[in-house]
Amino acid sequence: MKKINWGNWGIRAGALALAFFLWFYAVTEHLYEKEVFVRLQVEPPPALRAQSREIIVANLLPEYVRVSVSGLGRDLLQLDGDDFILRLQAEGAAGSARSYRLTPAMVENRTTDLEIGIETIVEPREIQVTLDWRDVREVPIRPLVELEIAEAHVQVGEIGLEPRTVRISGPSRQIDQVAYVETDSLILRGVRENVDHQLLLHSPLGMPANLDPRYVRVQANVQILAEHPFARIPVKVRHAGGRKIGVEPPTVQVKVRGGFDIIAHLDAEKDLELFVDYRDFVGENLVILSESSSLFEVVEIIPPQVALVER
Repeated sequence: MKKINWGNWGIRAGALALAFFLWFYAVTEHLYEKEVFVRLQVEPPPALRAQSREIIVANLLPEYVRVSVSGLGRDLLQLDGDDFILRLQAEGAAGSARSYRLTPAMVENRTTDLEIGIETIVEPREIQVTLDWRDVREVPIRPLVELEIAEAHVQVGEIGLEPRTVRISGPSRQIDQVAYVETDSLILRGVRENVDHQLLLHSPLGMPANLDPRYVRVQANVQILAEHPFARIPVKVRHAGGRKIGVEPPTVQVKVRGGFDIIAHLDAEKDLELFVDYRDFVGENLVILSESSSLFEVVEIIPPQVALVER
């Protein structure tokens, strides 16, 4: 078996490393050009002492500008997008719109270690800036929530929001048109337990707006479905106009369906509120009605009708 000369391999590896180092040095010491994305920052006109309101940028602008830069290879290798910022000072009054041509002179180098030159603005080369007064409003939150409750379960009450409103600030003319702010979408299937989620709020499309808060808490009470009969529930007469009128029979049996906890703690006489409307009386028995509730459902009333009697 031929003996491996490890000394020769060491010499070869050293030579290869030296060659790579010389190549890398030569490459990094040459001038090159490359394109980078630079953050765009448009600043509104400075506020005057006489102004009681703030002027802001009222239209959506690109977040980044594509810029061609040049420098030594070693500097370009270390270049980070956050090393530069294109800063534009807008001018004009609220309600005005003006076009600005972006130039390399607007690009600020925020690092002193790298020698990088700004060659050209690639895209966009021109932007339009609209100015308006800042306005603040409080608007309701609309949850984009879809719950499919599992069989033998029920959602008790409506979907709860905390908070129910949000403060939105932005361009005055656009803020005045905002009727509500929507949440991120939430779709749940086969729900068997309470729902409690934090959802992101979305700014209205096409508008540079700030929201406070940025998140809303969405809750739903989900319980096992229960059904229970309640006896001797009184029936009242409404809109009798001062007449002393009662019903026969004076009490009835009611079957109620809803969440287990709701049914278990239901005060039947107080919460069910059964009644007949005297204005519907035409000489015949009246149908018993109940106050609607989002917490439970009246399934059956026995008997369903009562007769009016003078007291």
